[in-house]
Amino acid sequence: MKNFVTVAVVMTFLFLTRPLAAADIATLYFMHFEDETYVPVTKDTIRANADEKWVISDKQRIGRLMRIVTSGVKSTFEDVNVRAVLYANGKTYFINRDGDVEVDGNSTRIDLKEFLQFHGSLRDDEKRSTHDRATL
Repeated sequence: MKNFVTVAVVMTFLFLTRPLAAADIATLYFMHFEDETYVPVTKDTIRANADEKWVISDKQRIGRLMRIVTSGVKSTFEDVNVRAVLYANGKTYFINRDGDVEVDGNSTRIDLKEFLQFHGSLRDDEKRSTHDRATL
């Protein structure tokens, strides 16, 4: 009986701490940073204007993407020229053309070169064009 209680406590702990681990999936809608638009793209319109949808399920790759979007220096996020929205770890991250990332009302400026290197490393099964709405 003591072993059963121990196993039950361990299983409960593992179940409750699972959300603290890396996300099972990260979804990002992306519009190229250099794209010019007639109307500013905002947090409310980025999904409709995105060129690509990324769906990443590999935990190491999600970890790498999260390190990129969560590291940086404090900045001011402007809700114009938004170029990406990332859904991961139960949070929503917005990225504007300058590389400012906003999450939970806080913003930092990331290294766009590193972000674009990650973009270049995406596998075919992780990146889809949003112009073919049937695949979304």
